Amino acid sequence: MNADTKIPFERIDFALPIQRFRIEYSLVEKNAVPLVREFVLRLLWLSKMTLGEIAAFMGFTQKEARVAVTQLLELNEVSIGEDGRLELTDKAKAYFRNSADGSPRIAQLIDRRDTFRFELVSFGYVTKNKGSEDWRFSIKLEPDMEKRSRSAVFARKSFQRYFFEIYHAGDIERFGKEGNEIPDIYKISDVSPQREDYVKIPQILYLNVQSGEVERSEIEGFDEQDEIIGKITDAILSHRKSDSHRKIDNLASVSRAMEELGGHSLLDCLSKDGVDVPKFLLGALNEPEAGGTTRRMFGSLQLASNWDRVVGLFKKHGQLTSKKTGSGTDEVTWLVPSSPFWGRTDKIQECISTVLGLSSDPKSNQKLFDLSLKLPLHGKEDRAAKRWLSEFRDFRQVLHGYVEGYCQGDVELIIYPGCFAVVLFHVVPPRTWVPIPMGFLTEDKNLVSRIEQSLGDYLSDLSSDDGVKDLGKITRS
Repeated sequence: MNADTKIPFERIDFALPIQRFRIEYSLVEKNAVPLVREFVLRLLWLSKMTLGEIAAFMGFTQKEARVAVTQLLELNEVSIGEDGRLELTDKAKAYFRNSADGSPRIAQLIDRRDTFRFELVSFGYVTKNKGSEDWRFSIKLEPDMEKRSRSAVFARKSFQRYFFEIYHAGDIERFGKEGNEIPDIYKISDVSPQREDYVKIPQILYLNVQSGEVERSEIEGFDEQDEIIGKITDAILSHRKSDSHRKIDNLASVSRAMEELGGHSLLDCLSKDGVDVPKFLLGALNEPEAGGTTRRMFGSLQLASNWDRVVGLFKKHGQLTSKKTGSGTDEVTWLVPSSPFWGRTDKIQECISTVLGLSSDPKSNQKLFDLSLKLPLHGKEDRAAKRWLSEFRDFRQVLHGYVEGYCQGDVELIIYPGCFAVVLFHVVPPRTWVPIPMGFLTEDKNLVSRIEQSLGDYLSDLSSDDGVKDLGKITRS
């Protein structure tokens, strides 16, 4: 394992605020001229000529040449010199300036009004093919107050700065017959701010095995990244501080939770600095040789490799359950920890939807289990219940509340009674801002029963002001 080994442990989506602006602007478009007119102008651009020379060169009759030249004289593009030969005026000579292919181009002023989007942190341009997204299941980034209050001023500057990028992205109608001519901005008349939206920036968090430092994945799709990276760091710190009951670290409470829930083998993976990842991974490598029905898991459930393992257990035991007859429907409990970082990714929706999809046998339509997603609350009157309802509005039928504090809020559980359990301890090391999930999956029936009993004892406890700590289904009232 080399010094650069990084292990993914979490995915967090950050909602970057963007704003639409209706911009009224004028462009200088350079159009090609009609064919005959172009050839005459190009001849005179090379050299002065008489009417007869033009007619001979182009194969025209004297009358045809006279008609063509008369038009150019009327347009003040050609004049007659003292020697009687035709020559280009300064106006016509300007047609050839900055022409890439040597063809004359006529400048024309075009007035436009279009809508463009800029993100509000660094005011980088957001292309039209990048769709707006719901900010739910993410951590919102907060732009500087000045940029939000003076967004029209910043948008004007950014429109000028990114104009060619916007044009090449196809977000401005192409000019010229072939669409190859790039116009210039003549002036910007008005910039009117419209509604705000969000685009999400997914970030995978990694733990450097040797240093213990947390690293983040690269940001893609944005040119100006430094300010965005800074705002992501600020958002993580702010979110960490919002966790009012959290201590500097939770190593002691996690150790107690491991002992409570049968995770004794993981205790030596905790160190004074946090998680000893090499020791954890070494133990995971030795598990197949030792046999048994318990396997270690590192990182959150939203990581694809971890979730695939959980889905595999659901499918396996769902098939076994479907063969049973005369038994009632089990309730699968998914206990959410008291972490402000839990579920801050769109992947959580996919996970819940997958579990609901596996709750019935598609062939027999037999109900295999009911899902109870238990969300932490201070009590029945906790206003956080409304936030949960709003955020998980597509899953209201499975939302249940419980009085937070189970294992100090450091544990996430999925329990399929009598079948399997998933246990994740959300470890907060002293130097790490984001909890590091680590734990195990088990099909050991005795251990599953032990975990189920531990949670059941907590939820039925009467020490809460609201009675038992199981608050039941979360509703609007």
